[in-house]
Amino acid sequence: MRLHEFFVRRLILSILVLLGLSVLIFALSRSAGDPVRAYVDPRMPKEQVELIRKLYGLDQPLYIQYYYWLGAALRGDLGISQTFNYQPVARVIRDYMPITIELAIWALVIAIPLGVYLGTESAIHRDTWIDHACRLLAISGQSMPAFFFALLIAMILYPLGIIVFSPQFTFRTVTGMPTVDAILAGDMIGLVEAVRYLIGPLLVQIYTQLAVNTRILRASVLQELGRDYITTGLAKGLSRNYVNRHYAVRNALLPFVTLSGLQVVWLMTGTVITEVVFNRKGLGYFMSTAAIAVDHNAVLGYVLVLGSLLVMANMFIDVLYAYLDPRVRLG
Repeated sequence: MRLHEFFVRRLILSILVLLGLSVLIFALSRSAGDPVRAYVDPRMPKEQVELIRKLYGLDQPLYIQYYYWLGAALRGDLGISQTFNYQPVARVIRDYMPITIELAIWALVIAIPLGVYLGTESAIHRDTWIDHACRLLAISGQSMPAFFFALLIAMILYPLGIIVFSPQFTFRTVTGMPTVDAILAGDMIGLVEAVRYLIGPLLVQIYTQLAVNTRILRASVLQELGRDYITTGLAKGLSRNYVNRHYAVRNALLPFVTLSGLQVVWLMTGTVITEVVFNRKGLGYFMSTAAIAVDHNAVLGYVLVLGSLLVMANMFIDVLYAYLDPRVRLG
């Protein structure tokens, strides 16, 4: 199977998965209560509520409601959010997303190369103090609850004035990401404030992601070190350091590519607790607020957007994996 055929096949499968996802989350949202609550004020008379129900097609059978909702979603209309002052859900998600994207970018930039280094060193120096230290870091990072580590970081750094929960930015908003906007504006004082707003959740995300990266790469490198081509390379007279770093580590990076791609979406979906603890107004904060208020449209729009990102990330990773390893296409 050629690469473009593989891509088309994965694209079709991704569209089917997205369709199934939309059906699932729509059905779950309707089972959580009356969706008309998103469009009405509790003080409205019953007759007006029924008019609004009819206006938005919420008096129709469930499959008709889904048809109307899917058509609107494809046009970018995810309804309005009662929790966020009756603003369109798509606009609210767009406004809150840059804060989460900023955290994800900085976490990936630091956690991926550092995870590659620690995982490689841990595998190459197996059963030494380096390996034990890296394994301790990985195990503690995966076993410690994120909310506990976030609270611990807040307790340590807040009294020292290193982090801030409610920053006051004076620079002009361009991208919605405070550190980037401060750099674009050349505002060094604003940049310090933006970093103080970022440092707490960033430490939490780096710690948790670094634990996964280190363990996965260590296991992959150890598996490659037992292959026959490693023995062949050593028999040819190549140094062990050269064989380890140029043969074993390069091949061990293939599963790590899959993990790194998924981490982009994991960082955007798994920041709810972190953003709530540090009062960071991103998608995690948006989701928690909407869920507490039982805001159907907001929760439905959030899950649809993040689910779509996850499906598309999987498709991109599959294609990239097939490009790096042609055996995948043959399978």
